[in-house]
Amino acid sequence: MQKPNLLCLHGALGCAAQMASALKPLENFYNLHFLDFPGHGERANEALNMQNCVAATREFILKNKLAGTTILGYSMGGYVALLLAKSNPELVGQIITLGTKLAWNPHDAAKEIAKLNPEIIEQKVPQYAQALQKLHGDAWKGVLEKTAILMSDLGANPALTDGVFQSIQHPVLLCLASEDAMVTREETVQAARMLPNGEFAEIFNSKHPLEKLDVNTFQAIIKHYV
Repeated sequence: MQKPNLLCLHGALGCAAQMASALKPLENFYNLHFLDFPGHGERANEALNMQNCVAATREFILKNKLAGTTILGYSMGGYVALLLAKSNPELVGQIITLGTKLAWNPHDAAKEIAKLNPEIIEQKVPQYAQALQKLHGDAWKGVLEKTAILMSDLGANPALTDGVFQSIQHPVLLCLASEDAMVTREETVQAARMLPNGEFAEIFNSKHPLEKLDVNTFQAIIKHYV
């Protein structure tokens, strides 16, 4: 029996290689596909905005003949998947999001932006600076700066509005780690209610970073849903 395809979209500050490493256990059940968003990984020097990320995903799907496949979006990747479902519904099958912040406002954006100062990261969390450099090369500081601008834009003008949620007809499963410090259960459940075919699933004993996710439980959720 042929394994189904699963297109995996990474989060802000992440990249395709990081996502592939974290989701390696899923290789036994799916043909996994990954791409770097503009402004990340091998494309770290490119411009970063939601429009570019959606366009890159659209191009990847068309190039690899993946129209209608299930999309798994982690954090920002889930935001991109939902925007693609709005703009190009024919390219998207089911959507699974994990730890995606769905309700942006200026206060929350400022809170997240405060964590993105490269000089402070180098001084106080040098191991994280090294990890970012491994993911994005010497452009890692620029990736932080571009991500801060992206978050500021989302805080001022969220791309996913109530109307957008209500217009997406695809089956969507919104997953959230029980100890996620960035995304609230309330905003995720609210979005699931607005989506015509939305569902919510909680992953216990897990946090927002992929490295702190109970992959086995998440794997079981995906297998049940797809």
